[in-house]
Amino acid sequence: MDPCLPSAAADHPERDDILSRLLKSTFPDAIGFDDDRIATNIMSTLVGGGETTSQAIVQILDQLFQRPTDLAEATCAAKADDDALLYSYCWEALRFNPVNPFVIRRYSKDYRIASGTLRAVTIRAGKIVLVSTRSAMRGGRELPAAGSFAIDRPPHHYMHLGYGMHTCLGDHVSRVQVPEIVKRLLKLPGVRPTGPIDFKGGAFPESYVLEFD
Repeated sequence: MDPCLPSAAADHPERDDILSRLLKSTFPDAIGFDDDRIATNIMSTLVGGGETTSQAIVQILDQLFQRPTDLAEATCAAKADDDALLYSYCWEALRFNPVNPFVIRRYSKDYRIASGTLRAVTIRAGKIVLVSTRSAMRGGRELPAAGSFAIDRPPHHYMHLGYGMHTCLGDHVSRVQVPEIVKRLLKLPGVRPTGPIDFKGGAFPESYVLEFD
């Protein structure tokens, strides 16, 4: 740890924000959580804590508003404070328009995809691939009735927050925060959109206006 970085934490031990906690913590070398990693996490929080959260909420609502029956059921769950049930509606709705529909990766070594099947293919080291999580969450080989809205799908059918070592840093926060905000909005009487999501040509929703009675 750079001795200059934790000085603020040492001078103000009463601080209990995210950065102060990271600076005060000691991590095993195997984790690789050095000064650069701390800076990366803080910068990622500025993006993931705002834009992606609001995008998930907007796209969940947009999908529900397109499905009156599912919207009515989700609204009932919200009004009954059935958080577990509403969570299922949120994650299923987001499956039809996920926040991160694909990721771009460069292969560090040769790798054979779907080995032993007719669709097997070898990707050579150095090649860049586009991996579509949206396609994976709509794949009929894995998901029964992939085109239908169903709230009884197993958790591993959803890739909204990544997987394994690539799991989103805000995993546990998002699983609570996103459905909770959706719940508060669905509790509003007669809540409805005034128009489609406005992306203004970008990747994130810039506006999505709702009205209620």
